[in-house]
Amino acid sequence: MGRASIVLCATVGLATACGGSSAEPSAIPPVGSVSTTTAGTSGDSTGASSPACTFFHEDEVATLFDTTPQQTFDPYGVGGPTSNCLWKADAGGKQYLLQVAFFDGEQHYAASDKSGSANLAGFGDKGFIHQGDIAGISLEFVRANKTYFFLFSIAKTLSPTQNDANAKSQQLLALIKSNLPRL
Repeated sequence: MGRASIVLCATVGLATACGGSSAEPSAIPPVGSVSTTTAGTSGDSTGASSPACTFFHEDEVATLFDTTPQQTFDPYGVGGPTSNCLWKADAGGKQYLLQVAFFDGEQHYAASDKSGSANLAGFGDKGFIHQGDIAGISLEFVRANKTYFFLFSIAKTLSPTQNDANAKSQQLLALIKSNLPRL
């Protein structure tokens, strides 16, 4: 199961389970099979102190979510990022998700030519932002031979085809840009 499948499953199916085909094993370990000491990572960084988890402060994410967020384990699997973090919250009939993943190398950069994508200037060597209806906002950029990936979505419980994250795209961009010195 690749990054795009995991992102889509995390975004669209927050309340439902995502699985691979019966012919190939899933890269996501079963719930409860991963030690909490590795939460937020799949590389050499650990937990809440990993670079992806310290890129945003809790109060910054709370402002973006309009509610108190929680950091949770993000089971990325083998070959994933060197550091990752997942922020989420459920409030007011909405499910909030902010995934942050940092990769070594440029090979993880997935340049987007999808409708709704735009080049992203001022964040690094190259980058893009994509705003979608269901998946919300995905943003990637390359800086100093590292790839930085962000996914933000707000799913309404009663209307899973609507996503309010697009309305907060400028807030997310400003927050990321102000935090670039933390990289």
